[in-house]
Amino acid sequence: DLKVVGSICYLGIQIGHLTTEEAYAPIIQEMMGRARYLSSLPLSLQEKTQIFRIWICPVLYPTARVYVPTDAVKGQLTLVQRQALGLNSMGLTNPIMSERPGLGGMNLASLMTYALWVHSFTFVQVV
Repeated sequence: DLKVVGSICYLGIQIGHLTTEEAYAPIIQEMMGRARYLSSLPLSLQEKTQIFRIWICPVLYPTARVYVPTDAVKGQLTLVQRQALGLNSMGLTNPIMSERPGLGGMNLASLMTYALWVHSFTFVQVV
């Protein structure tokens, strides 16, 4: 059996010995830790959004290339995003966040949309 830990986590994912939830679990845990730290910083929503893009989103990339997120994983990804940006209000929805800054948004797609895009893009490259 291949034990998936630390530095060989992505190797296990690439080999395909994990279920979708098992593959995303360490990634979501890492992202949630970063999200909690980011939410504790005294920054504006725009600054948090920029940091979110370059510090939290890339963690998802290797796993999303191999595994399509399930509904349970999508829910967890939404929680990570809401935690990181401090979105406690349902008023700031993903469609609003994806708008241009001039229209009141942050030009930021949801994490679940990003995960689906990464997987689809990888699939198209392979085919």
